[in-house]
Amino acid sequence: MIYEYFSNISNPFYQLANIRILLQQKKLIKNYFLSLIVLKNVLLLQSNVLQLKTTMETTIVRKPTSFRLRTDLIERLKKNAARSNRTLNNYVESVLLDVVYREPNEETKSAIAEATSGNNSNKIYLKVRELFNDILNEKE
Repeated sequence: MIYEYFSNISNPFYQLANIRILLQQKKLIKNYFLSLIVLKNVLLLQSNVLQLKTTMETTIVRKPTSFRLRTDLIERLKKNAARSNRTLNNYVESVLLDVVYREPNEETKSAIAEATSGNNSNKIYLKVRELFNDILNEKE
């Protein structure tokens, strides 16, 4: 294709016309690629808006609440929150969620009931040192 444009090099007017055609085609190609880039960005933006809408639909509503707590407890909570790089509000919320929603499964519940009933034939260790001593003194 380029060979056809420059095949008649002896005629400068023909060469100039061919260069103009090439420049026009280059502009068309450039505009085509620019429009593809714009289209890609529009599609990405629409995708991000869709994700944002999906995320916003599942947002949990929070209600501002105030509590009166001991100052030493507040200071301890602030230190723990700072240690885990979280805000005080986020830290307290996660601690409360853990306490409120953490419930043992059925196997754990039955093991707790068995251990506290007194019907368990296995020794219950209240201290790690007792367990450690029994393991060391155990005969093979």
